[in-house]
Formats: sequence, C-alpha cells, structure tokens
Amino acid sequence: MNATANYLLNILRSNFSRLPGPNKITYILTSRCNLRCKSCSIWKKPPREELSVAEIDQIFSQLPSLNWLDLTGGEITLRSDLLEVLGAIIEASPYLRILHLTSNGQKPNTLIEAIRFCKNQQINPIVSISIDGPEALHDEIRGKSGAFESAVRTYRQIRNDPDLNVSISCTLSVHNLDSVDLLLKELQGRLAEFSHDEIHFNLFHESNHFYGNTGHETLSRADFAQIQEQLYKAENGHLIKRMLEHRYRKASRDYFLYGRHGLKCQSLSSTCFLDSDGTLYPCTIYDRPLGNLRDYHYDCRPLWNDQHTMALRDEIMQSNCPGCCSPCETYPAIVSSLLIPGTTRRRSPTNQTRSG
Repeated sequence: MNATANYLLNILRSNFSRLPGPNKITYILTSRCNLRCKSCSIWKKPPREELSVAEIDQIFSQLPSLNWLDLTGGEITLRSDLLEVLGAIIEASPYLRILHLTSNGQKPNTLIEAIRFCKNQQINPIVSISIDGPEALHDEIRGKSGAFESAVRTYRQIRNDPDLNVSISCTLSVHNLDSVDLLLKELQGRLAEFSHDEIHFNLFHESNHFYGNTGHETLSRADFAQIQEQLYKAENGHLIKRMLEHRYRKASRDYFLYGRHGLKCQSLSSTCFLDSDGTLYPCTIYDRPLGNLRDYHYDCRPLWNDQHTMALRDEIMQSNCPGCCSPCETYPAIVSSLLIPGTTRRRSPTNQTRSG
C-alpha cells in the first residue's frame, strides 16, 4: 500500500474508531527562535534538552502509520542537525504523505537546503513562511528590523518551485487585523503576479505549553466580521484549496459565535502534539501532558493507550477542553469531515459564546 492509500484508509478508520497510534503529529523541533514576537513568547522559555537525532529515530521508527507531520518551532532552521533530523524521520516513516515545514524565513539558505534534501528523498514538503503585516508592522510584531525583507526574499526564492506547495502564513491578531489590506498590497508590489491564493490566515491562540503566551490580548467576538472578511480573501486558487479555506472560515465563524468549531476533533483519536523535549500532549492548545517519551523507551503507544489518555480523549469529545480553531487541530478535522459527511458534533451548551 502506498502512502496516499494508507493516509486515506487511516482517515476513514479514525471516523469509526480510535487509531492504535497517531497518524498525524505536530512536532516542535526546537523552542529556540531568532525573532522576538509580540504574540508568542516561546523565545522566552528556558533552554531545554531537545530530542537528539538518535532519539527522534527511535520515536518515529515506532510510528509505522504516520501519514502527516507538521515540523515547527521556535524556528526549525536553528537546528544545526536539521538534515539529519529530516533524514531520520523520512527513513522511519514509509507512509509519510504530508510533511509541513514552517519557518519565519530568516535563514533562507538553511531552509532551501532542507527542502532540497526532502525532495531528494522523494518527499515534496508543504512550506509556510510567516509574514504578519506590511514591512514596518511585521518587523515591529516580530521584534527585529529586516525580518520582513528576509521573509519575502525567502518566499520569493521558493514560490515558483512546481513540486512544492508554498504559502505565506499570516496570523491574525489584535496587532494586525486592521492592516491585512496593506500587507496584500505590499506583497503585490514585491512579488510578481502575487495572488490571494498564496496566503493563508490563521487565528491567534493562547497556549501555555506551546507559545507560552497566556495573558496576551486575544481576538474577540467583536472582531468577528473583520476576521471573516480577511479569511474570505484566502478562498482562491485550485478547488481543494478553496474548499479547505472555505471550511476553515466556517469553522472560525462557529468558533467565534459558539466557542466551538463544530467539527469532530481528531486530538487523541488520530493526532497529538510532541514538544521538543519529548513530552507528549493532546494538541497545541490543551495543556495536559501525557508523559515524556524518554520515560517510555521512545514508544508513544503506552501513553497513547493509557487510561489517563483515554479519559482526556473523552473530555475532548465532550467539549470539556479549552476549544480552538488552530490550523494544527482544525485541518485534520476538516479533512476527515470532507471524506465522511456528518462528522460534526454538537456544540457544548456551556460554550455558546466568546467574550468580547
């Protein structure tokens, strides 16, 4: 069975029963970052012992049905052993169908080398470059002069590769919600034939264990109409992208109106979140550590099938988690609902509205 067939089969299975192990993981390669963003405080976290290449190899060798991997940070290009990490993951993951690399675009040569390495291993990664506003605002949000220019230059270098799915990722927050049109105008001036289908909008979220940004000013229901207007601008491009962006916009609408996006969350059913030190969590938002894989011989299955994990999964299914519309968690839910109609769930009556 090839990787695509295995991925589709796992999606089908996840709608009827819990998978014996995750088929999609979001993994922080490092919490180190070379920017100082206003909306994220991961760069303030104390240094931690990151998983080594050998440890990463042991973990992914025991995930035979992994289909989808989001590699993020921090900033992934700060791992000096990035190519070795990628090599270990790809070698250990015969059914890997989607490899998503996120970067702030400050080290273009390192990122391009990583992309080239993946392609040589017969993996064409999805690549997202983070840009959050026009030049002056982006540099202010990201805490570094010249950050915008570096990000645009990196994106320009990789955007025309026919083998890659490359996009700009813009996180909507209180800092930039009024400046999206200025960003699009600036990108049109700097990138030949730039179109709106090249950008994806995310929503700002709080997460203690991921971003370390609890207590930051968040978007509220009062921002709903403006957010929907900006998300609508990304509904361009080929059919699948338009469909996914449309579903994400609908999910964000329900999230802001009711506190839940209404889709069947796949967290701890088919997906989970792996921190840079080996700690496993349900997702990027729910700060409930399952345990550290270093204490389980780098095998996630004992934790995945633990009674505590099962109880957390029940909490999530009953909408007793914080709730989110984070792309890391929402897109797996969207993909599943596209293949299996009716995989939405009732909204919790205790989460009917968001403040604002």
